[in-house]
Amino acid sequence: MDIHPHAIVMIPSGPSTPALMLVLLLLISPLTGCLGIGGGGDKGPFTIKNLGVNFGDYNNTTHRAGDFILSHSTDEFLEFGAEVQSSEGGMKVLPTFEYRIHDLAEVFTIASGKVTWMDYQEDTEDYEISVTFGNIITGTTVSYDHISNPTVVKGDIVEAGHVLGNPGTWRDDGVGRFEIMINAADGYSYCPFVHFDSELTFEYQLHVAQLMADIEAFEGDPTVYDEDNMAYPGCNFDRYETY
Repeated sequence: MDIHPHAIVMIPSGPSTPALMLVLLLLISPLTGCLGIGGGGDKGPFTIKNLGVNFGDYNNTTHRAGDFILSHSTDEFLEFGAEVQSSEGGMKVLPTFEYRIHDLAEVFTIASGKVTWMDYQEDTEDYEISVTFGNIITGTTVSYDHISNPTVVKGDIVEAGHVLGNPGTWRDDGVGRFEIMINAADGYSYCPFVHFDSELTFEYQLHVAQLMADIEAFEGDPTVYDEDNMAYPGCNFDRYETY
């Protein structure tokens, strides 16, 4: 699936074409630098290598499953396409993977790219960080929301698995919040498994499927997630139009 459209510049034919092309190149060169085109040395297609958190077997004594802490709250993992109550009233669809994990856990990048945005959020007292693969107009951007103690600054080049910091505060009992969102240039946000490394996708789909099964078993409710109708484990559909 190609979600990286290319800009097309129409150049009129005629004796002035070489001069016009030279002018266009001179104009575009500084612009591409500002946009970060090629700035990260990106090669090949956008590829996801992990899901930003550590998964693990459920421990019945500690109620831990990797970084997740099960506590009779179905919010430990909110799947891509989950419907939740909007703060503005009504319901909204989440085009993200949203996690509730140990507040001292390390959260990390799911793909390589360049840090193109960092914003401190006063209301939640944590950061939103964007990492872009390619350039900011036609590339793919992963938004990492709710990060404390960030380890990067704008302009940094990072590889998949780079530690970004810790999750933002969610509750005062040691549980933090962290979200990942994959935004493409076509206006859609994508389920992570659409762009996952083919050699790793089975492993991580099993991780997500097991986490959902553990949560349902802990809650005693096999209907927390609608696994039978998911496009991928943890994804109610493969994409969602967000802008």
